[in-house]
Amino acid sequence: MSPPESAAASRKKTKCYTQDLADISAGCYTTKENRTFAWFEPDGDSIGILDHYRNGHSTKVLLKVDGYKKRTYSSKGKSYRTIDENFKENREVKIKVCTSFSKKAKCSAWSESDLT
Repeated sequence: MSPPESAAASRKKTKCYTQDLADISAGCYTTKENRTFAWFEPDGDSIGILDHYRNGHSTKVLLKVDGYKKRTYSSKGKSYRTIDENFKENREVKIKVCTSFSKKAKCSAWSESDLT
């Protein structure tokens, strides 16, 4: 997925967003090439992380699932990573992404809810 079309390639300021398409997702970017993005696929309970944010740090992904403790995932320095989970069915889930684990990281808002 690419950032919303309103993203101008020349912008330096980090923008973050959420989307609710087929899957719930969140991302941050400065340009189309400098971005990080995470999504949750309810069919299979998998989390995807795309880390093309050139800051020398791993992307941080937070996931809230009703009935479970909030979970934190990392891109682990990889540009693309998937994590498979196994949650009980029909639980509300939300996702959030941050450009790093630093206190100065830019983070998206929590996404809209979807169901596992």
